[in-house]
Amino acid sequence: MFNSKVLVSTALVGFFSSLSAKSQVLEPSSSNAEVYFEKGEALFNLDDATEDTYDLALEYYQRTINLLNNQDTLTTTLAQCYQRIGSIYLDRDALEDALEMYHLSRSIKTATIGIKDSLLYSDYVLIGNVYYYTDQYDSAEYYYGLAENVASIYEDNLADIERLYNSLGVFNFTLGNYQKATTYYDKALSVMPEEGYDYVIAKVIFTYHIALARHRLNQHDEAIKRYYDALEFEEQLPQVYRALIHSGLGNTYLASGHYDSALLHLNQAQRAELPFLRMSNSNRLGNLFMKKDQLGIATEYYEQTIQINNNEKRGKNTHVATAYQGLGDVALTGNAIQKALRYYQLSLINTTYGFNETDIARNPNNKYQAILPLKQFKVLHRKGNAFVKYYEQNQDTTNLQHALNCFQEAIRVARYTQKTYDNEEAKLFFVNQVHSLYEDAIRTTYQLYQLSGDDSYAELALQFSERSKASVLTEILREVDIKASGEVNDSLVSEERLLKQQITANRLKLVESSDSAQNEEFRKKINDLEIALARVVKQLQQDEKYYQLKYQEDTLDLSVWQSQLLSEDDLLLEYFMGEEQLYVFAIEQNSLAMHQVALDTAFRTTWKKVQDHLFAYDYGDTYQPQWSVQLYRKLIEPIAGSLTQKKRLIVIPAGELSYLPFEMLTESPQEDKFLLHDYTISYAFSGTLLYNAHLRETTQASKQEVLAMAPFAGRNVRSVRDNSLSPLYFSRQEVASVGGSLYLEEEATKQLFLKIAGSYNILHLATHASVNDENPLQSFIAFYPQEGQSIASHRLFTHELYNLRLDSVNLVVLSSCDAGNGRLVKGEGIISLARAFAYAGCPNIITTLWKADDKAAADIASKMHQYLKNGYAKDEALRQAKLDYLRDPETKELRTPYYWANFVFIGDPTPIYESSPGVWWIISGVIILLLAGSLIIIVKRQQRSNR
Repeated sequence: MFNSKVLVSTALVGFFSSLSAKSQVLEPSSSNAEVYFEKGEALFNLDDATEDTYDLALEYYQRTINLLNNQDTLTTTLAQCYQRIGSIYLDRDALEDALEMYHLSRSIKTATIGIKDSLLYSDYVLIGNVYYYTDQYDSAEYYYGLAENVASIYEDNLADIERLYNSLGVFNFTLGNYQKATTYYDKALSVMPEEGYDYVIAKVIFTYHIALARHRLNQHDEAIKRYYDALEFEEQLPQVYRALIHSGLGNTYLASGHYDSALLHLNQAQRAELPFLRMSNSNRLGNLFMKKDQLGIATEYYEQTIQINNNEKRGKNTHVATAYQGLGDVALTGNAIQKALRYYQLSLINTTYGFNETDIARNPNNKYQAILPLKQFKVLHRKGNAFVKYYEQNQDTTNLQHALNCFQEAIRVARYTQKTYDNEEAKLFFVNQVHSLYEDAIRTTYQLYQLSGDDSYAELALQFSERSKASVLTEILREVDIKASGEVNDSLVSEERLLKQQITANRLKLVESSDSAQNEEFRKKINDLEIALARVVKQLQQDEKYYQLKYQEDTLDLSVWQSQLLSEDDLLLEYFMGEEQLYVFAIEQNSLAMHQVALDTAFRTTWKKVQDHLFAYDYGDTYQPQWSVQLYRKLIEPIAGSLTQKKRLIVIPAGELSYLPFEMLTESPQEDKFLLHDYTISYAFSGTLLYNAHLRETTQASKQEVLAMAPFAGRNVRSVRDNSLSPLYFSRQEVASVGGSLYLEEEATKQLFLKIAGSYNILHLATHASVNDENPLQSFIAFYPQEGQSIASHRLFTHELYNLRLDSVNLVVLSSCDAGNGRLVKGEGIISLARAFAYAGCPNIITTLWKADDKAAADIASKMHQYLKNGYAKDEALRQAKLDYLRDPETKELRTPYYWANFVFIGDPTPIYESSPGVWWIISGVIILLLAGSLIIIVKRQQRSNR
């Protein structure tokens, strides 16, 4: 068992002092080696160990080493002595000496014939910890990986296995993967021993780490609760642990705006003697006084961090980088912009190995290795904004170019960082944070575009916009393609797929169970499976071909888009929504224009009214046509010059515009006259995904089978109502017009859909759906609920859709409530059920944005399929169906946008069917008959005249 006090935390836990001068080596005696070792072990493992007892333990370990070295034999006892000495050095912050001892322990064990891999486990963890403390994250990851490999084989027989999981949690936390960090922390808590002093210390530190992760995930109340859980053991804790908890608690109170409470706890943490904790806490106090606008005091605390770092000769690290960043923020707040830039430059130097450029015009690029990419991208972003402010001060456009260079490097680092995360939730959380960086980059590029008139800036801004859009979905689909290419390890790909299926199966069990104890077991199982999945992903990363394909950076080729996606009749509109400005890119076959539109209060007020009307509609609510006009003026009027002779609009929305069907906009308040009447409109998650869908469409084999399901078609309603699902009477009429394979009511089961869906070209689901904004993975599509079956047996959840492969499906029609609705993630868009089908491999989706009216949905969907079969493009088929609905005399009272505008088409509009030959033969036959009849009449007339 290695010392419980050497727990990996955000840095070292222990007391700094020099090695005692009283340690003396006695004359060797081989018979005393084991005795000395046992005495050293007894002192090392004391619960109340002191510096003196550690000094005496060192003395006994050194005696043991001398005796064994004289015997010229390599034993595990000799290795253990070096490891123990390393742990004492580590506890005293002598990191280089500790690392040397740990490597000696490892090398002795490695050289010993017959040594078990399990005996190397503790060395791997400890070496990884030292590399972590010294900000050598690649080396730390390597040794943690070796330890994980051993743990995957011998986990049940390894002492202190919880230390590894805690270390991995801290490592992933540092990289910004807070969800994965929490998974490891929970695992550490689940396997730790539940008694003794070690248990108390371990539980406190693991709970502290979970609180840190909750804080970073903006779950501040939960973080504070966890900190107070840890403080229940305060009286039993050494002072350094108390300081850690108070520092974390103070930081969370700071983030939640409770400054007095923050100051109280941060001051308590200042009593710590450890350099790393003093630096971290000084930075937090600096941040606190920055928030309170007490810049002088903030400066003192940031400078205190730098002074401690200099005194301790720690070199480059994230604490000193944070301090210089803080000083830059202070200077920028005081409008001392050049000073701020110098501080940001010093911060960058301390985030990057080998980069020591003091010239503020220089940035670290991909030739340099970042100590911590997450910190580097944040500093680059700040530095870029400082250059923008410098331009505003002196109007020198060179500063705008410097700002743009900073933003470009920051985006490069951010995109790389995002790709290192191995789960969707971590990626989504990260892109939400990065959105403001893209906004600043686009705003600066637009300024340069306006000042220079250089179209290349507009194209660069479009590239920024594209990279900000659906980047997680794009990345995931790209990985699917890489793994399906046959160029990477098939066994690892298969193992990854199996683990994902097992995670899904256990999530379904969690949904079905109401037993709290059983639920806890399912959660533990899911945790274990996610850790196993992380190991497989890490192994995949070691595949050179996989790594190369995953991390290569694609560039936007506008000319290819223009030539392959657009005809003369098409206009592609891409939007980027910032806090105060909206940017619109109007792309034609031979041109690109960029516009900036102010997002004023009037626009936001109007949009809120429209949202309230559409998404919370109550029968009889009145729609104001003026709303459509007001939205048109902001969203369409700026690009009106590009609309000339256009027939199709391809819209790539942004932010809350993802909830808006542009078909309902209008230039004038004339009733029943919308953009729908003049243009065919389709949507895309991003231009990149649209282009990929277009490529896929043109290479796919032609097949036209349709699968249509209507589980709630209306006749057998008892089972439906028992499950709180209302009948959808008109869905029977809806799917009856679709053709193909038709399944109604009890035939329309989830099990059947999962079995046969991938065999069809078109899927049409006329059913209920439920969207969970808090946990999108729990959103579901409902199938027929058979009596006696569990909830999971008739609900198809998002996480299940993620595991399906629907690459052969050309079109999915989701005629259900809110299927296109969901949580909005800045940049990524709506995390909806429609997106989940795209995730599963189908790029073309017709979906609903809000709760559909049963009859209106049935009418529109039925007509749409008729137009599809007649060879219409997907978006045009939907448009014609809506127009038919609006022209129908029976719908006169139901023509407001609520009834018809909720259906939208996402993807490539290329027709599914060729123009129906049967229709043309009929038309041709009629024409021939008419011509023949005319000829007969003419001939007869001539005959009469000849008589």
